[in-house]
Amino acid sequence: MLCAALEQRDTRIDSSTIHLNAKSNASAASLANADKLEPPAARLPIVGTFIHSNAVPPESPDEPSRYPCIRTPPAHRRCCIRRRLPRQRVRRAACARRNASPIAAGLSQGVDLSLFWILDNINDAEALVARDGSGVTSIAGLKGKTIGVPYVSTSHFHALVALQNAGVNPADVKIVNLRPPEVAAAWQRGNIDATYIWDPVLAQVKKNGKVLITSGQVAKATGKATFDGFVVDRKFAKDNGDFVAKFVKVLAAADADYSAHRTAWSAASPQVQAVAKESGANAAEVPASLALYAFPTPAEQVSKTWLGGGAQSGAAQSLLATATFLKEQGTIQNVLPDYSVGVDPQYVQRAAAH
Repeated sequence: MLCAALEQRDTRIDSSTIHLNAKSNASAASLANADKLEPPAARLPIVGTFIHSNAVPPESPDEPSRYPCIRTPPAHRRCCIRRRLPRQRVRRAACARRNASPIAAGLSQGVDLSLFWILDNINDAEALVARDGSGVTSIAGLKGKTIGVPYVSTSHFHALVALQNAGVNPADVKIVNLRPPEVAAAWQRGNIDATYIWDPVLAQVKKNGKVLITSGQVAKATGKATFDGFVVDRKFAKDNGDFVAKFVKVLAAADADYSAHRTAWSAASPQVQAVAKESGANAAEVPASLALYAFPTPAEQVSKTWLGGGAQSGAAQSLLATATFLKEQGTIQNVLPDYSVGVDPQYVQRAAAH
């Protein structure tokens, strides 16, 4: 919800920059009350491109994630609000929005970060769909078939999890590496039997395909959720704890507003118009896209479902499963025994207490 809120208010999060990647979802409107925040003492950009699977910084602020384990959202799903800064300062951002793959990769390689807020549970925004005419009516029916996915993405991860959970050996399925536009083209040509993908391609393939399972259903069945979250440099958080807690309150307030007034977030609403403007999405498609995500409440965030519960927390377990997947794909070399070292519910707890 970050983008929409910035459109509506004179935001004073930081005088340096705000920069993130976003799927056209409610996280693009999260700073509805950001003008109440005082800038932190540190002079780092607050939100930025900060986690990279191979610890190599991007060549420019406009190429935040060209590396294998980090899915770069298509142009229409990117949200970037920032002032011009020297390149090295953007690379040193203290806080970033990332999905589970780069967070797991960063922690696995010793990056000193903490996941402090779940922006969204990807839920039904990614799904495994079988093409009409493929003869596939269940996950078990994918044996011997061809699935197109963007490699080392959350969709790739959940495709493998879904197959294994259904008793299908992934080795018995031909999985091909296709970017979203290539998935759409291969689908139209009949070159693939199924795909695990996100919007806008997901919306396209649903028109002549059958949804076999969504990421939300995979997560419920296996406990291996995929999500987008905010991570922060630990030293920055330690030095600016009050700021991080206030930032969490802003995020929570925007999520609550969306959850309580979903019908008001129409294509013509200022919130959706702002999301569309900053992300490049079609405003008419934004409400339907938003509805596919789930936005955990603060109470859910601090529970064992997400950030609470130490090594057994949902976030820690999902990061462990994601890291194991990344190692199997050859993207990272090490898997930590416990990913709760990078999961911190204290800022949500502090925000809730005030």
